[in-house]
Parts: sequence; C-alpha cells; structure tokens
Amino acid sequence: MKKSILIALSCILCLPIFMQAQNVSVPYSLRSGERQQEKNDKPERDYKFFVGGNLNSNFGYRLALMAETGIQLHDEMFTIGFGPRYELEYSLYGGEVSHCFGASGFGEVTLIDYLILHVGYEYLNYPYLDMNDGMAYRHNVHAVAAGIGFNSHALISDKLSIYAMYILYPYHSDRKFDYAIYRPFPMFARIGIRYSF
Repeated sequence: MKKSILIALSCILCLPIFMQAQNVSVPYSLRSGERQQEKNDKPERDYKFFVGGNLNSNFGYRLALMAETGIQLHDEMFTIGFGPRYELEYSLYGGEVSHCFGASGFGEVTLIDYLILHVGYEYLNYPYLDMNDGMAYRHNVHAVAAGIGFNSHALISDKLSIYAMYILYPYHSDRKFDYAIYRPFPMFARIGIRYSF
C-alpha cells in the first residue's frame, strides 16, 4: 500500500515536468530571431535611382547645363538616364548671346573599375542667322553623342559620386550645321555629380 501511494505521489510531483516538455506555440510577433533571419534572407536591390546634373563646355564659346535623373543597374555597371538641357552660346563674332533649349537621354557602361563609356541622344533648338536674308531662326537638331570618362562610384560617400568625360558628336540631323556646333573644338568636356538613393 505504501509503495503504491509513493508511486502515485511521485507521478503527481513529476506532472509539471512532463507538461513543460510539450511544444507551446509562440506567436509570430514574439519570434524576433525568425523575423531577423527573414530580413537577412531578403536580397538587396540590384538597382539605384539617382538625380544629378552636369556642366559641359567645348573650350570656346558654348556652355551647357543639364539636369539628369535615372537608374543604375547591377552595382552601377549600367546607367540609364534623361534630363532637360540648356545651352548658353556666346558668339565670338559680334558678341551676341543666345539660348538653346532641349532634352537628352543617355546610357553608360562601366568597363573597368571607374572607366565608363557614354552614348546619348540629344535634341536641341539652336538659334542661327541666315546669311542670305539676315533673319534669325530657330533650328531643331537631333544629335548622337559618344564619350569616354570616369566615375568616382561613391568615392565621396556611399551615395554621392562625381564623373567627368569627353563627348564627341559623330552624328546630328543637319550636316550644314557642323561648323556652328563644333566651333572652335569638336570635343566637349563634361563634369557632373550624382546622388543615388
């Protein structure tokens, strides 16, 4: 009799231990380890948006400003962008100042580290003076731009970078306009800044 009472008493005393061994469901909101693991498992974005602008000059009498926005893909290997463009032209022959407005789109590829290739399309509304009748007109020009340069790729900070390149215009829509666009040098220098987010 005493043995059966001791066995029953031992089972009653061990009952809380058996109950603790059961799996108790923990609410998801309290599973901080699992939530942190899910955050770590999510892949980072493979693209960045950017805003910025650049300044262009052909070392003579033409100065251009362009705002730009776009997207950078695959760790800044590919860049696609567009923006409005403004050019200030100062004529060495008569001291006249004129204004050109337009837009441009471009693509860039990073070759080795900081070296970039640039290809762009530009639309500009140039003023010109017709020598035959002495009248001033506006002239629409579509141009293809190609260039090579470097990009600091977040050398300043994680989000801010600077770039510089030389731009040539191998094609534009009106060949008789060559002299006015290229004068005095056929090459434009461009320096700009971009902020990624």
